[in-house]
Amino acid sequence: MDAEVSLTFRTDDDGYFRRECPTCEREFKVWVQPARMQEFLARANDTSSTEERTCPYCGSSARMASWWTKAQVRYIDKAILSGASTQITETIDKSFEEMARRFRSGPLRMSFRRDGRATRTVPEPVNDPNDMRAIVTPNGGRIKVLETWNGPVHDHGGE
Repeated sequence: MDAEVSLTFRTDDDGYFRRECPTCEREFKVWVQPARMQEFLARANDTSSTEERTCPYCGSSARMASWWTKAQVRYIDKAILSGASTQITETIDKSFEEMARRFRSGPLRMSFRRDGRATRTVPEPVNDPNDMRAIVTPNGGRIKVLETWNGPVHDHGGE
């Protein structure tokens, strides 16, 4: 059973996309060219890729697929569960309809009536406010860090 789930991810008003370090769990944002957003999201979701990025705060490195924020992961989980539950409901309904067709006549009878179509509740995408300070890293990368961050900034690796 294959299912497709369509997801929408938003940037802040300046075009920065929120990320979270898997080590220190601090959030930051990376600037992604609008024309390259689909490519960026595909790379960010590719768990087989060995491409790494570096946390601008703690300097830890991790694979591209490791930088989703907790809110983004919740959104992804809700969207997948919504799509899966709709598909499961439709499959069960079809099974009952088939059983009801087979047992319409004879000594054992069955009928099936659906109370409506399975509906999919699509979660709202995570909004991303303008809540961080934009900087340029030593290697020319455009990122946003926490307003309160006063420590050194490591180069994230660019998008």
